[in-house]
Amino acid sequence: MVTFSEIGIDSLLVYILNSFNGDEKLCSKYHINNSEYYELCASDTYTRIIELSKEKVGKLSIFGIKKSNTKIGFIVLLKDLNIMYSFGLHIQSRTEEIKKQLLDFISSFLNGNVKVFLYKKNIPAILFLLKNNYKTTKELVENNQPVLQLELCQ
Repeated sequence: MVTFSEIGIDSLLVYILNSFNGDEKLCSKYHINNSEYYELCASDTYTRIIELSKEKVGKLSIFGIKKSNTKIGFIVLLKDLNIMYSFGLHIQSRTEEIKKQLLDFISSFLNGNVKVFLYKKNIPAILFLLKNNYKTTKELVENNQPVLQLELCQ
């Protein structure tokens, strides 16, 4: 059984590390700061979330995902803005059932109004969301990188 529990930002890094561990393609090809070391990608993701937490964008809601007491993923949401800022699942936990539970949890928490911003190079995450009733609504540029805004279609 998969559980979603609200956690503090100080507990988040270990969930990110567990999510990225073993996913060489994510880290070497699709992460915004590619690296052959998953620890560097996890640290970069964590740093971006820490920086976001210092901005006046609203309260971050951070959730750890566990399966049988093993940390397998994380979600970072901005409820006031209906934004899923970041998410991850360990590669061996990306079953259809768990991915559905992840998306259902996010949709429920954000009352069905979900926006996601992903760097265009993160093709697997984009395809995953498009396959699951999201659509691209805007193309933007952030840090000289193309970004897609996706929204959940009801």
